[in-house]
Amino acid sequence: MRYVKVEWVDSYKENGWEYADKFTKKPAECKTIGIEIENTKDYICIAQSISNSEHVSDVITIPKGAVKNVRELK
Repeated sequence: MRYVKVEWVDSYKENGWEYADKFTKKPAECKTIGIEIENTKDYICIAQSISNSEHVSDVITIPKGAVKNVRELK
């Protein structure tokens, strides 16, 4: 089992009407810490929890194009 911290970018959306020069124009900078379930050339899957019978909970799949950094935690 590998515990990791993934730094990645996600879409950012403003709600409602805004002046074009006032709203945030940058993607959201995200950090996810969890248990690496799968890591392929296309994506990484991170689970919040895993049971002794290998059931996983709250899994996020992040496309590799959005990943800035993956660091193993000790």
